[in-house]
Amino acid sequence: ALPNPHHAYPLVDLDGRLAGMVTLERIREVPIDQRAWTRLIDVAVPAGQVTTTRPGELLTDLLARLGGWSDDQRAVVLGSRGRVIGIVTRADIARGAVLAELRATARVPAGS
Repeated sequence: ALPNPHHAYPLVDLDGRLAGMVTLERIREVPIDQRAWTRLIDVAVPAGQVTTTRPGELLTDLLARLGGWSDDQRAVVLGSRGRVIGIVTRADIARGAVLAELRATARVPAGS
């Protein structure tokens, strides 16, 4: 996890379904002398407490469920049969909105 820019990682079961979510913050809370034998699932947010979404959910609905700028700024995207297919963060959504605005304004002819 250290060389990656991500702060959270979904844990999946053998069928690819969400088992929990581990964050770097939760790993950091494990005392150094216990890290060698502490399992990720033991420090992960349980699957039932992880915000999830489906590819077809409206972003406005997802943003409302994500709430404020708390520790839960991300949602795990679930595909068919509940398999994890990705993560979307508030930063991803904000970046997408800016890019959409830039694309829209690039199409407007000058002087319009």
